Amino acid sequence: MSKWKKVKLENCIKEVNERTTENNQYEVLTSSKSGIYSQEDYFDKQVASKNNTGYKIIKRGQFTYRSMSDNATFTINRLENKNIGIVSPAYPVFEATDINAEYLKYFFQSEGFRKEIYNLSQGSTRTALKYKDLSNIEIFLPPIEEQEAIVKILKNIEFIIDAYNKKISYINLQKKYIENLFFTRGLKDKYENNKILGKVPKEWKIKKLSEVADYVDYRGKTPKKVDEGIRLITAKNIKKGYIDYEVSKEYIKAEEFEDVMKRGKVAIGDVLITTEAPCGNVAQVDNEKIALAQRVIKYTGKKNVILNSFLKYYMLGDNFQNRLNKLSTGGTAQGIKGSILHKMQIAYPSIEEQRKIVEILEQFDYIIKRAEKQIKYYTSLKYALMQKLLTGKIRVKI
Repeated sequence: MSKWKKVKLENCIKEVNERTTENNQYEVLTSSKSGIYSQEDYFDKQVASKNNTGYKIIKRGQFTYRSMSDNATFTINRLENKNIGIVSPAYPVFEATDINAEYLKYFFQSEGFRKEIYNLSQGSTRTALKYKDLSNIEIFLPPIEEQEAIVKILKNIEFIIDAYNKKISYINLQKKYIENLFFTRGLKDKYENNKILGKVPKEWKIKKLSEVADYVDYRGKTPKKVDEGIRLITAKNIKKGYIDYEVSKEYIKAEEFEDVMKRGKVAIGDVLITTEAPCGNVAQVDNEKIALAQRVIKYTGKKNVILNSFLKYYMLGDNFQNRLNKLSTGGTAQGIKGSILHKMQIAYPSIEEQRKIVEILEQFDYIIKRAEKQIKYYTSLKYALMQKLLTGKIRVKI
């Protein structure tokens, strides 16, 4: 098999410095951690200068990146979903020359590249990656045929990941459709109109949230946080249907747990809802050894009246969420007062019908979770293989 060689990136890439000659000549793009997007879509507004004459032009297949970073990490992206666009003059733009462009893309995602960047940053909290510094980074380079074979392996894994993502999107659409049918027509497919709730299944009862569930409002003084102890669940951890323990890891002292949770400890299955930043995210408790921070309210369905799982799905439903949004106040950070939330009306059937609805919706969630596990597995496999394939520790036969 042919030997690999170690070369500097300057031998594999070429800087591109084509500029616009008039304002709004092409769409303004931004490079983020997850890819290159329309700036207007990414920020919900255009943050570039009103006059973008002189911006750099980037074409399909070329690379760019944000040249400044607050944490000494840089994500270099390849434009793949658009034919042409423009980026800030501060963004370096370059293209692959004597290297497979997709092989280069994977190198920029690798642990080896991250280590090189870390060494360049020298512990700085804010640094710049100049094109000249990038050009001096070394890369292990196999023959072009082997580069192509490696790319094919990694792209096949990405194809599988993409298929599972599409499956999740499809299942979510199906679930949402079924969910809306349940909460407007019930299992008997009969409904009547309500002034506040709109379509409501016949024979379902309508009551205030506080009448069907007990609640504990944890809003107030934020407890002192420490490096380890009892896990503190904040509004950031509560997503649409689940608690994300990875997004934010905060703790309180174990000896302060009783005082912090004196209003009421959580139990498995309790329903949590965020009242601000973000507003309206709902999840069920799956761990009793947690404390809750402010901006979170806990509901527990009253026995033989409403099931916690049904309450979770109802509060995640479009009808409840739309009404919640209308009742929320605030500028950039929407929020709702507990006194208003508790008075919101909900419709619910018999316990038996609630169980049937929950069982069906949980089947959708089960399929989604299985697909998410597969995505996690194949993503880990991809990055593990990248470390071996891009360094020659595993060779690919041509």
